[in-house]
Amino acid sequence: MTTALVFGAGGARGAFEIGAAQYLFDVLGVDPEIVAGASVGSLIAAKIAEGQTRAERVRALIEMKDFLSSLHSFDEFFVPRPWLREFRGTSVGREVERRFVGGVNSVSHESFLSHVATIGRGILNTLIHDAPRLHRAFDDLVEDGSSLLSLEPLRARLSGDDGVPGLLDGAAIAESGVTLRMAVVCLDSGDLRYVSEDGRLLDRNGVALEDHDAVDVIDGTLASAAQPLLFPPVELDGEAYSDGGIVTLVPLEIVIAAGATEVFVVVATAIELTPPPSRGFARANLISLYRRTSNDIPLWENLRRSLDPPNRADAEIVTIAPTVDLIGVTQIDPGLIAIASDYGFMRAADVIADRGGRLDSTAVTTLADSIGLLRRRAWEFEAEVLDESVDESIRRYGLAALKWAVMATVDARCELGLAVPAGAQDWHQKWERGATYAQAIDRSAIDLAEVVGHFEPSNVIFRESGGAKSQSSEPNKTFVLIGGAAIEFGNEEVAIRLGYRPDIVELPAGALTGLPRRPAGVAIRAESGSDILLCDSGELCRTLPGEDLGMHAWIVPDAVLESIVES
Repeated sequence: MTTALVFGAGGARGAFEIGAAQYLFDVLGVDPEIVAGASVGSLIAAKIAEGQTRAERVRALIEMKDFLSSLHSFDEFFVPRPWLREFRGTSVGREVERRFVGGVNSVSHESFLSHVATIGRGILNTLIHDAPRLHRAFDDLVEDGSSLLSLEPLRARLSGDDGVPGLLDGAAIAESGVTLRMAVVCLDSGDLRYVSEDGRLLDRNGVALEDHDAVDVIDGTLASAAQPLLFPPVELDGEAYSDGGIVTLVPLEIVIAAGATEVFVVVATAIELTPPPSRGFARANLISLYRRTSNDIPLWENLRRSLDPPNRADAEIVTIAPTVDLIGVTQIDPGLIAIASDYGFMRAADVIADRGGRLDSTAVTTLADSIGLLRRRAWEFEAEVLDESVDESIRRYGLAALKWAVMATVDARCELGLAVPAGAQDWHQKWERGATYAQAIDRSAIDLAEVVGHFEPSNVIFRESGGAKSQSSEPNKTFVLIGGAAIEFGNEEVAIRLGYRPDIVELPAGALTGLPRRPAGVAIRAESGSDILLCDSGELCRTLPGEDLGMHAWIVPDAVLESIVES
């Protein structure tokens, strides 16, 4: 059997792929003879291809993860071209960046016209006050405006600069014995091609192009990562090349053509098309419609086609993909990279467990998603902890609730015997934003261990929703936590009236669905007066109304009590 690993395109979401590959190497013991990738997937594949032995390939993967984790900001790594630097300095440039960059999905139909009006005023101010800068930006754009950003920082990191060793070793890749295929698109001919481990240019079927000279493997990696408009094309043997993800987000077909009979495909982006906004696309704003028609649907169709090549039946294929996206394509942050990588590890474990048919795949997927979403929300909330305009008790309470939920879902996953990354049991005790942020928090006299240790979840109301930026039409769900179980309550006002805390904790949709639905070791009383005692064994024992239970009883609406019985 010939084993191959395939990594898809996805920018910073490649962190998910690294985590999945780590599970495949460390737990499943996979040792690929063929590796392939598109865009960031090519970078991961090329790094793995350096190793002559399995141990060297594992070490190379760790180096790749360390490289991603060392990046701290977008501007640190993605340098704007001269024309863009000039434009960003104008009134309109600052307004566009503030209102749209990184947040176009959150632009509502109601606010879109006000955004346009504000940017219109920015254009007028630019014409009046920033005309020289705008003129320089236009001149730079005409002279050398093939992209928004430069690839030179990435080139320096890959090949080495000023005596610092590069991330990739082209000679080691050529000599390792691992077959490498990196997807690129020739802009001159429009053809999908591949760069091999020894720099040969291959056609889409893997046949070497006889009229082309070998190219530098690092240049081939850069070409595969050169997303159009974002980065300039890369010249290979006299022709311009860009990101292979234009044609194939996941180069599965080429590894089967190269002889692979067992293929692990790791996709960086959720395969399912995002749901429509609550108002529907018929009433969506211009930005939403543009993204849907020019980005979402074409990428979704590309991915579906890439995962179902004509030669698919010639190999056994295992596909590992996220079901939620926890990091943006250009979102550079060590905390989010760690969260996405750990999520990739768990999703790989889930897929392999489901492959063996030993677990309910829906329940398993929900747990991994819940952990990832909760950690992402904790990452967001940690930025609010230093906001002194918010009452400190509220900040502490919200943070503790999130960390408790992370701990509970990790415990639930471990009880099912599913693999978790090293250190998972300590996630609730650590700052998702990393050590540097933790130092700032410590200076604000917030002790995370103390905050989490004093949290009592039994009187808390949790609201599951997609948050303010959600486009989902699904209604919010309200849960209370009783006896270690998440009980869907339905009505927040009723919960508050029955004595639960009025300061509701907001969680991502699906965050608590992995927790048990049947409490244990507590008494629950219906509003009408009947009681149910939930024994430690998990059996449900009805008691007579008014009977002394010898313990505190939680009050719930009759319908909620009956739903517990039915569970």
